[in-house]
Amino acid sequence: MNEHRGPVLIAVKNDRDSMVAFRHGIDLALRESIPAHVVHVIPDTRFLPMTGLSLIGDSPFVAEEQIAAAKSRLEYLITDTYPDVRLPVTLHVVQGSADAGILQIADEVDASMIVIGAGTKKTRPKIFSGIAERVVRHATCPVLIARKRKQGCVLAATDFSDLSLPAVHRASVAASYRSNQLIIIHVVETSPFLFFAPDPMVSPFTTSDMHSTFLHESKEKLRIVAEEFSAKSILKEGNPIDAILHAVIASRAELLVIGSHGKSGLKRLTLGSVSEGLIRRAKCSLLVVRVNSDSHQ
Repeated sequence: MNEHRGPVLIAVKNDRDSMVAFRHGIDLALRESIPAHVVHVIPDTRFLPMTGLSLIGDSPFVAEEQIAAAKSRLEYLITDTYPDVRLPVTLHVVQGSADAGILQIADEVDASMIVIGAGTKKTRPKIFSGIAERVVRHATCPVLIARKRKQGCVLAATDFSDLSLPAVHRASVAASYRSNQLIIIHVVETSPFLFFAPDPMVSPFTTSDMHSTFLHESKEKLRIVAEEFSAKSILKEGNPIDAILHAVIASRAELLVIGSHGKSGLKRLTLGSVSEGLIRRAKCSLLVVRVNSDSHQ
C-alpha cells in the first residue's frame, strides 16, 4: 500500500487543553519521520456561524501584531509543555472559521493527516456540527480526533469491502507501534426497515429469513479479515453506534479506527449517521480514514 508521506498538521487552540492533540501529532511525526506543522486559527469577527460563511487568509481585521503574539504564545506553550520535543515545528496562524482555516493549511502543506482535539460540546446547540465533524467532512486526508491517552487496544470497524481495508490496515499499524492488541469489529444492524444505503460499518438484512444466513456469512468474513491482520474479532448485532461504543468500553480501547468513503460536492455536506455518532460520542481517540473510491485500485 502506497501511503502519502506529507506532514502531519496539528490543529490547536492557544491553551493547554489542546496540547493533547499536539502530543498525539508530535508522536506521529516522530514515529513516521515526517514534518510537523501546527495551525492556530484566530476567530474572524465577520464570521457568522448561522450562515456557514467564513473569510480566511489576508484579512485586515487581524493586525500583524496579533498574529505574532499568537505565534509567540504557541511557541511558549509547546516548549513549556513538552521541553523534550526535538522535532522542528512549523507554525501557522490564520484568521477565519476554525474548520476553514485548518483545511486551508492542510491543503497548502499537503498534509498526510490532520490531528485535532475533541473539544467540548457542553454549550454547543445540536443544530451546529462540531469543528472536528466539519473537518472530517471536508478533509481529503485521514483525521485523528485526539482525546487524552489511556492504555488499551486498537479497535477497527469494517464492512468487509475493499474500501474499508485501508482503515483496518491503519489500525493494524497503530496497534503494532503501540504494542497493543488489534480488535476488528463488524456490526450487523438488526433493523427490519432499511430503505437507504447503509453506513460503511453496517450490513443490513431486511427479513428474518435472511438473518441466519447473513449472520453466518458475516462471521466467516470477519474470521478471514481477523486472520489476515492477526487480530481478535467481535461480531455484534443491533444498533451500530451503540454496539461499537459498547465494544470501545468493554475492550478498553485507546483508539477507534473507522473508514469514510471519499465524496465530493454536495455529498460532503453530510456524514453517515454512524460516523457522526461515533465522532460525537466516542470516549477514546478516533481516527477517520478517508478513501476515495474513484482512485482506489
